[in-house]
Amino acid sequence: MTNMTSIKAKLAAVGAFALGAVALAAGPASAAEWEVDYAGSASGGSSWECVYDSSRAEACFGDVGEWFAIRDKASNNLPVAIQWEFYLWGIPERQGVIYSTAGVSAGWQYKNKSFPEAADTNGDTFVKFRACEAQGSGDTRTLVSCSSWKYSTT
Repeated sequence: MTNMTSIKAKLAAVGAFALGAVALAAGPASAAEWEVDYAGSASGGSSWECVYDSSRAEACFGDVGEWFAIRDKASNNLPVAIQWEFYLWGIPERQGVIYSTAGVSAGWQYKNKSFPEAADTNGDTFVKFRACEAQGSGDTRTLVSCSSWKYSTT
């Protein structure tokens, strides 16, 4: 009987460990939903911070008015995109992508977003963004040739 109790205890411990490992592998759930937008020619914003290290696109964020700007640099008939994430008090609040399908000749294209203003003195409320080329079609394109991430306070 003692041997059977010992085996059951070991099996229970192994099961609990396995369940915990699955929970850790899944990672924390993110409350941020994915937003998809398209840039246009209307402009706004100021105090621009930009990323230029992609060979395909340049992207900027203007913290006054929360405007994004994107410019296609490659004459290859592929759209470009800004991938962005907004963090409120260090927690991912929103994320998304802004596509521009206008091509090189259109120059800068813009999209206005609205993020909560936060009296953040620790730098925990910010936007991070990068410029990418977008391959495929529709709202679920694959982002390639991306720049490094740029961080900007809101």
